[in-house]
Amino acid sequence: MPVAGIVPVAGIVSRTRGRRATGTAAGLAVAAGLAADRLLGEPPTALHPVAWFGTTMGALERRVHAPTRRRGLLYCAAGVALGVGVGRSLDHLVGGPAATTIAVGVAVAGRMLEREARGIGAHLDAGDLPAARRALRALVGRDPPSWTSRRSAGR
Repeated sequence: MPVAGIVPVAGIVSRTRGRRATGTAAGLAVAAGLAADRLLGEPPTALHPVAWFGTTMGALERRVHAPTRRRGLLYCAAGVALGVGVGRSLDHLVGGPAATTIAVGVAVAGRMLEREARGIGAHLDAGDLPAARRALRALVGRDPPSWTSRRSAGR
């Protein structure tokens, strides 16, 4: 079956079962995914596909990491292959627009990101930079001990 249209969403690729996705259909699928994120929020970590992806990539990184371009490319290619494979599997199971809706709903995390950002802002407003740094770590995936309150707030 030829792939006439591909819709990339947060690292997940959804094909449209051999027919070209119209801008309207793709836009509605993305909008539905964003609405689902707002209404439902994040699934529990144990059931969250993005957490599974992170766990898998973390395990792979521990096995293949080395400060070389070749190893970096290998790691990157593995992540892309995993994302494409999951996207194609999702598309095969539910179809193009539904797959896009699910991928956006799961991957965007807008509700959770907004909650976390507001919490960091509250810590900064209260003058508690250490607490803001601890909370920020969950969003950026690294320890920001040298960040100033201005940098932590993106100002």
